[in-house]
Amino acid sequence: METSKIVLEYIRALIWPLTVLSLSLLFRTEVKKIFSRLRKAAFPGGVTVDFQEEVKEVRELSEKVQATPTPQIANGCLVFHSLKLTRE
Repeated sequence: METSKIVLEYIRALIWPLTVLSLSLLFRTEVKKIFSRLRKAAFPGGVTVDFQEEVKEVRELSEKVQATPTPQIANGCLVFHSLKLTRE
């Protein structure tokens, strides 16, 4: 009898986390879409998180990486194809 009560208490304690985990896995793509649109969050205790600044930094870094020439090796030498040199 005591064992069945302990098992029942474990089931009661674990049912809601398992439900949340199952639903989050089931609606995984929808949850990703919601979090991708999240710009600012406020939590209890006065903690706020602003994702807009991080998004801006990531966008700027992405543009820098895309603008960087990609080196290639030709005849044992490093060659930058998009590098343009001009004489004045």
